[in-house]
Amino acid sequence: MIMLMPPQQNQYDFIMNDQPKGNGPAFLQNPKQRNLIAALFVLGVLLLVVIVFAFIMSLGRGNTSSLVDVAAYQTELIRISSTGVDEATESSTKNQASTLLAYTSTDLSQLTSQIGSLNENQAVLRFTPTFDQELELAAQRNEYDKTLLEILDQINTAYLASLELAISETTSERTLIALQQALVNTESYIQN
Repeated sequence: MIMLMPPQQNQYDFIMNDQPKGNGPAFLQNPKQRNLIAALFVLGVLLLVVIVFAFIMSLGRGNTSSLVDVAAYQTELIRISSTGVDEATESSTKNQASTLLAYTSTDLSQLTSQIGSLNENQAVLRFTPTFDQELELAAQRNEYDKTLLEILDQINTAYLASLELAISETTSERTLIALQQALVNTESYIQN
């Protein structure tokens, strides 16, 4: 019996003979699928960038409602004290109102640089018309200066409480510094 031996294959054929290879997985061979996958990848990366950016921007903001309250009190103090500078009859009252106006204007600009500007509804407090009416009546009774100082004291008391709450809630170092400076300025005004 004669046995035929299978032809010998060169054991190095896999090196010597290039075998056709596909470029990547089979699902990437179709150009439409490849474009769809590329578009989904780019979309996913963009979505990830937006999420990371939003997260980074939200760090340090914490609860902004107490910051808006502080800015609203500052806005009210600026409004009332600027009216007092114009309407007060005694120079000592004008000086007090002017000092408070300078302190509070600086504090408001520092705070709004941290939290952004406020719209008109956020900046107006609920008792604005009441104070305006009180000042009008006081002017008619020739008690404008006394009433102005009482109103400024009232607002400052509430403002101090609002500042202390905002300081306890803020997580941003820069905002904390601005709030602490506002607290120092307000306490300095009250002591004088």
